[in-house]
Amino acid sequence: MIHMGHPVPNYRLPLLTQGTLRIVDTRYFQGQWIALCFTGHLTVEQASFLDSQVGALREEHTSLLAVTWQRDLLLSSYLGRLRHLQLPILVDTLRRLHRAYHLSVAAVRAHAQTFVIDPQGALRFHLMHELTYRGLRAVRNVVSAKRLLIGGSACLVRA
Repeated sequence: MIHMGHPVPNYRLPLLTQGTLRIVDTRYFQGQWIALCFTGHLTVEQASFLDSQVGALREEHTSLLAVTWQRDLLLSSYLGRLRHLQLPILVDTLRRLHRAYHLSVAAVRAHAQTFVIDPQGALRFHLMHELTYRGLRAVRNVVSAKRLLIGGSACLVRA
């Protein structure tokens, strides 16, 4: 399990962005603030919803990345349906990243879990929330206060 203020683990995972699939090292994102949003089964609608939040977080100098274990996203039929999205999606089919962040299948199915990571690669905050505008507003509030983050606690925001 990763503790607040400690470095996050590094993995090589498939990254889907703008309909293109490539393998990246998670250190690829180091040097910038990251909001790593773990979801259960990521539908095209949910991916589109998260994509609508990318710009708001970018204004806070933070990159939003979705993480799912869903293998279907690697199929060519899905790649075409997600081509219009700016949202980068990490596909963690072996659930190694999920285990590193101590996330069970049941926990991610029930609520989205977002981890805020600083530019040096250290975990700064964990937020459990609904995948709704209200839940993502809570994530944006945390991100906007990120300069104050020395290690935050988890909370639940219900719609």
